[in-house]
Formats: sequence, C-alpha cells, structure tokens
Amino acid sequence: MTLRDLFPTFFLLVVLLAGFRSPCWAQPETQHVLNLPWRINPGVELTLHTRFRTRPTSQGLYQGRVGALLGVRLNQRVTAIAGYYFAEEEEDSRDREGLNRFFGGVESRLGNWKGSWATRHLAESFYAPQGPAFFRIRHRFGWEAPSRLRPFSNVEVFWDRHGWRSVRLQAGLRYRINQRTSWDFHYFHEPRRQDIGLWPRNMYGTTLEIRLDDPAKASP
Repeated sequence: MTLRDLFPTFFLLVVLLAGFRSPCWAQPETQHVLNLPWRINPGVELTLHTRFRTRPTSQGLYQGRVGALLGVRLNQRVTAIAGYYFAEEEEDSRDREGLNRFFGGVESRLGNWKGSWATRHLAESFYAPQGPAFFRIRHRFGWEAPSRLRPFSNVEVFWDRHGWRSVRLQAGLRYRINQRTSWDFHYFHEPRRQDIGLWPRNMYGTTLEIRLDDPAKASP
C-alpha cells in the first residue's frame, strides 16, 4: 500500500469535508459502532452490533442501538443477510421512544480490481409503538483496498414509498490491528429529502470490530 493507492480515498474525503460549506454544515453528528462477528461455520456468520449517535453541538447522545445480523453465504460471491435492531431514539423535543427494525437482503462481491468491489441491497421495516411504521430500501456500491491500512469508500441510495429518500456518500480508513481486531474512522455526507431532514447530515464516526472466533481456524 503506497500513498498513491490511498489518494482516491483521501481525495473523496477532502471533497466531502470541504465541498459542502453551507448552513447544512451547522449540525455535525458522530456515531460510534462496535461489531462482534462470530463465524458459526464456514458459510454462516453472526454479528452482534451496538451503535451510539450524538449531536455534540445540541442534544448530545440522541440514539443508542443494539441488535444482530446473520449472514449466510449462498455461493462464492453472494451472501444473504437478515437481522434485527432495537434503538432508543430522541429527536429534538420529542421524548425517547423505542424503534424496531427488521431487515433482509443480499451482499454481492463484484470483483477485485485494486481492491474489493461489492454491492449490498437491503429492505428494512421500521416499527415504533408510539409512531407509524414505515418501509425503506437501500442500495450500496463500495470499494475497499486490500491492505492492512485500508481506505474505503461507498455510495448508498435510500428509497421509501414516496420515492427517493437520501443518498449517503462515505469514505474512511480502516486499520487491521491484528487478525481479530480492526478499527476505522469514517465520514459521510447525506443529502436528504426535505421532509426527512431540513439539511444534509454530516456524520463523523468510528467502528471497532473484534472477532469472537479464531480466524486462523476458519475455512477459506
């Protein structure tokens, strides 16, 4: 991995961080993710997941989420995904409420030119006891470098029953600490339909991943 290899992700980060200077910049957010993958057998993996989101300039902590995701490898390129998340969330002046999310879809490996290219397609159903249920579809296309220090970037488009909902432009750097542990820093800019959010979302985040299984014993 050379500086030349890192250039595309650095360039995208600069564009995202510097290219959207407007009132939309006034509400930065942060998210911090912990993932605990466990390979049950060579074709099945369960990931335990926790995420916290904050608005440092206003509310502070406004969302906490826990759940699990199951991946089943259908062949060398395609993995079926299903999962459930429960979130406690507070939006502005509203009281905190529970939000249930059920989701399913597929993730596909497209190729390995200068890194790994993949797509992910998910359908999500949200249910909150105090509010209306809603449905969302998301399509993601992304790239990650094949090295210990891994730049990555992706574009994800969200849809609901009203049509286009938002688009998420993300880039970051992931560092593999050892065979079981990795950490990343990422940023995404997310223009949204006006009824979803008055301004685009600017999110700075970290992800810590710790494998519960022994990768050395996993089958290729």
